[in-house]
Amino acid sequence: MNHAAPRRKAINPVSASFVGLVVFFALTGGRVLDPGYVDWLIGQDPIMVDRAMHYLGWEFFRHSPVLQFPLGANPAYGSEISSSIVFTDSIPLLALLLKPFDGILPEPFQYSGFWILTSFCLQAVFAWKILFAIGNDRILALTGCVFFALAPPALWRLTAHYALFAQWVLLAGLYLYVRRSFSGPSWYWLLAVTALIHAYLLFMVAGLFVADLLQRRWLGQTSTARTVTVFAAGTALTVLVMWAVGYFMVGAGVEIGGFGYYRMNLLAPIDPDSDWSILLRDQRQGPGDYGGFSYLGLGMLGLMSVGLYETLKSRGLEWNARRLTPLVLLSLCLYLLAISNHIAIGDNEIVAYGIPVPVEPFARIFRAAGRMFWPVFYIMYTAAFYVVLKKLDIKTARILCVLMLLVQVVDMSQALARLREMFTSRYTWSSPLTSPVWTEIAARYKHIVFVPPKNEPANWVPLVHLAASNGMTVNAAYFGRADNAKIDRVGRDLALSLSRNELSRDALYVFEDDPLWTLASGRVSKADLVGEIDGLRIIAPDFR
Repeated sequence: MNHAAPRRKAINPVSASFVGLVVFFALTGGRVLDPGYVDWLIGQDPIMVDRAMHYLGWEFFRHSPVLQFPLGANPAYGSEISSSIVFTDSIPLLALLLKPFDGILPEPFQYSGFWILTSFCLQAVFAWKILFAIGNDRILALTGCVFFALAPPALWRLTAHYALFAQWVLLAGLYLYVRRSFSGPSWYWLLAVTALIHAYLLFMVAGLFVADLLQRRWLGQTSTARTVTVFAAGTALTVLVMWAVGYFMVGAGVEIGGFGYYRMNLLAPIDPDSDWSILLRDQRQGPGDYGGFSYLGLGMLGLMSVGLYETLKSRGLEWNARRLTPLVLLSLCLYLLAISNHIAIGDNEIVAYGIPVPVEPFARIFRAAGRMFWPVFYIMYTAAFYVVLKKLDIKTARILCVLMLLVQVVDMSQALARLREMFTSRYTWSSPLTSPVWTEIAARYKHIVFVPPKNEPANWVPLVHLAASNGMTVNAAYFGRADNAKIDRVGRDLALSLSRNELSRDALYVFEDDPLWTLASGRVSKADLVGEIDGLRIIAPDFR
């Protein structure tokens, strides 16, 4: 018996990762694992434009110098206004790991499919660790793995935001909180890895880190000196990683409007948002409330209802104040941030107030505040299983959890089918640049210059794809955040050059600005190619 227990425990993560593997193939069919299949990532419709940014950002980054600083700098993607791989949400963790092998990687090459698979598996693994830590029951833990692997806010991100799909980092932070012993090095690793995935997730994980430090201090597991030391070390390491990968390359450009628009609606936990429930009705909401989508699922709502009933019937639940208070306070803070300063129920805004001074720095950087509910979402999932385990006998708890899982899956079947159709459909992307002239342009020129340069210019996808496929640079593209002051300065310099008829002979100019087009096109020489090709107004100096 003593020999069997360690072996059984060692199998647990493998069983959990298998759950993630099964869910991945059930939803995607596995085609996205083909590294040469990139058409599903390219397009300029509202859903696919973010996918294109992630993929094309990597295609430029892979050919940038390995020995550069910041390590995440992406100089060819946006040239004068370029920034870091961080700001194309191209999952810097994998981009940095794969970049040294650019010479042996095929062209083209995508890793988004592998990342989705990995995230499914890790989501299930850390869910297992959490549930096994609080309940020590294999069947319940495996059932819970499926609940967590099918968490609606995570699956919703599969439409386009693959870095944000890595919500397993939140579960990893929650596991470090619920485990009996404290581990500073584990937090250092988690903070560093999360910084190499996405800033929003980093903010949430940092909140869990602070809450765990408070918990351990109140429990007497660490001294005040060690608590301060671990906090300082974790903060310093995180800032160092952010600096090295290029978080600070856009300066004040990280500040952007939208806080209070991309909020979480008060009805979000029970709002299936169109097709996430075949039984519950879609609730009305504000135009930006989709950013706070946090539907719990009908099965989880049922599990929570049973847990609440059993708790009230038994007149309470065992409460370890020192252990749970930091987590409750963190949840309250994140919830208040998520609903923002424009609080709404359905399509009715019930409270609006000015942004408090302490929240202003956060509001300027993290406009999609509705996402901040995600840790609370997973805490609620964990709490539901904990209560059921404490209030019901193990056989009843198992039957209830399996039954509610079936309800969850059946009720979400419409949304799950839509996701599967999205992934299993065979995408074939055809560039709208059909003229044979583009082939010659790609062979003759080194740069594509948008006039004026700006973040997300019109028709950026086909032109940036043309540049990426032919070793060219572009002076503008699509970034999650951009240095607007630099864009304005570069735009003024470009306008001045055009007014002086100073065109670079190795650059193709693409015009969106009418006055500058009129000015520049009226000064061309006979050797220049000027006109409209495939709907784009261009000047190609010395083309003839």
